[in-house]
Amino acid sequence: MKDYKFDYGNDSFRIDRGLDGDRYFIKVNNDYIEVNEEVFKICRSSYDKIRYTYKQEVARSIIYYEDIDSATFFVNSASYHKEDQFIKELAQRAKEEINLLSGKDRLIAICLFIKQMTLQETAEYLGVSITAVFKRKKKIQKNLQNILRNG
Repeated sequence: MKDYKFDYGNDSFRIDRGLDGDRYFIKVNNDYIEVNEEVFKICRSSYDKIRYTYKQEVARSIIYYEDIDSATFFVNSASYHKEDQFIKELAQRAKEEINLLSGKDRLIAICLFIKQMTLQETAEYLGVSITAVFKRKKKIQKNLQNILRNG
């Protein structure tokens, strides 16, 4: 991110190093005002914290479902409900397909996709290696995707 919506920039804080010690300045209304070191450090770290927090929020905002909902308020609610219904039906169909699996594949799919356990939790629960769970998960996912895609 390049553009921050703040009232300061890289040139808003200045340190003049001299033989008699450092002098600290903060830019206010295009003029530099001399402040002591403590005020300088507090202001600069405060602005850096605000900038960092803003940057993190923007970077993560695409994963917040609430943000997605508010960003797509213009979508026709009828079409939104149709999509919502479609997703529910797809999830129900996936559960039905998982229940049709046999043996360890069924147990792994239930643990990972229905109970939403981690790979490690699933491996410990079933008494198998994480590698085995991971490989089976990939195979199960691929099969489920093909089944759900093809009708």
